[in-house]
Amino acid sequence: MNESNAIFLGTFDGFFEQKLKEPKPGSVQRVNKNNETINVFRFNTLVGKIVKIEYKKTEKFGDFWSVTIVDDRTYKLDLSVTSSSTFYFLNRLINAEVDLKAPVELKVFAEVENDKKKTVILLKQAGKMITGVYSKDNPQDLPPMEQVMFKGKLEWDSTKRDIFLRGIIEKYIAPELDSTLAASTTAVDDAPAADLMNPEELPEWAKEPAQSPAPAPTPAPAPTAKTFHNPPAPAPTVKDEPKKAAPKRRG
Repeated sequence: MNESNAIFLGTFDGFFEQKLKEPKPGSVQRVNKNNETINVFRFNTLVGKIVKIEYKKTEKFGDFWSVTIVDDRTYKLDLSVTSSSTFYFLNRLINAEVDLKAPVELKVFAEVENDKKKTVILLKQAGKMITGVYSKDNPQDLPPMEQVMFKGKLEWDSTKRDIFLRGIIEKYIAPELDSTLAASTTAVDDAPAADLMNPEELPEWAKEPAQSPAPAPTPAPAPTAKTFHNPPAPAPTVKDEPKKAAPKRRG
């Protein structure tokens, strides 16, 4: 599949969006965070095989996940690392019920909670809705959000949680994808679309009480004693541990 004609997508206000250079039949206009009027195609469902997922760091757009999805076309879905919609998507992608070699259906919508609107990405496969591994009632070892002082204000920081999920994705998910269908592409100026997380949108279980600012965390290796599809051999420090039969990948 030639990705030179890949369709670059972002999320905004409960939609997948493809940015256009000029108006086209069926497109809509909106004002972006730079107060510029842009033209976009909007839709709610994306179906195809996820063939590549990679973490990218850029000065212009910050850190984001680039997800390559192949169907009759090649799509590049860019998701801001700090977006709540990205967390909900990754939390479902690591579920062991997902066949990483088979097509999936991504559904996006806007959810209003406590008068706050947030974008949610759901994952569906073979007619079944995939649930998240981490939940309010069972956060397990997922690092909670932290409140830190930033420019004189308390802000929610997801750094530890993002590092934790990145370790799982890069060690257990990315290697299992059918990357032979994903050729490299160059970034484009309109990616990724802005959908940064509003800290007030976070579920209570993902937060922890306010505390003094902590030093920047050092990335730690991904967990080695969890259940994933065809996981690598356990690290040397995990000995004689029986294989779990849980139906979920766990961080």
